[in-house]
Amino acid sequence: MVTSVEELFGLDPTDFVAARDDLARQLRTQGDKDGAKAVKGLRRPPIPVWALNQVARQEGAAVEALLTAGSEAQAAKGGNVRDALAQRRQRLHEVVRAARAIIEESGRSADQHELDITSALSTILGSERLARDFREGRLTGVTDDEAEIEWPDVSDTPVPTRPSRELVRAREELDRRRTAASEAASRVADAGQALATANEALERAEREVARLEEE
Repeated sequence: MVTSVEELFGLDPTDFVAARDDLARQLRTQGDKDGAKAVKGLRRPPIPVWALNQVARQEGAAVEALLTAGSEAQAAKGGNVRDALAQRRQRLHEVVRAARAIIEESGRSADQHELDITSALSTILGSERLARDFREGRLTGVTDDEAEIEWPDVSDTPVPTRPSRELVRAREELDRRRTAASEAASRVADAGQALATANEALERAEREVARLEEE
């Protein structure tokens, strides 16, 4: 029997709703109506979000490294931008791999969730609230209307310091495609066709970024 929210978020998603309702009943019986209401309102995390919660619980150092790299990338200037973004990308890939492993260990296929994991992390890095929930392993979703994907201060370079929304989306898609291509190459030795498709999409994304940066 689950006796705390902390335990609740450690459960497999298939057990979440029943355990949440049971915990809410316990709190109500104990006279904690506000606590019961808060628990009852918790949503079951989707598989990608659940996996990220478990990464935070099992590999907190990797999560802190990613959040730190994200902050450093946002603050980077001039010649430090490329290295900061590379570090951010590397840390992000490490967390994605850890989340994939957790999903696979649960008996599920991680392939269909990989892009959602990467996209979720991009949103988390743009939201203080989501970053806090991520650290605690208590994410229920990754929606934050106030979240902004910030890019480094590159005022010493020709690249705009405030990219357009189209450019931001194109860069996010480029990161997702790079992750997909890299993981496909290392994960499946005979996935030649799948890798070719991912690389084609990557090339299209790179061309789109180049076009937007020229505008």
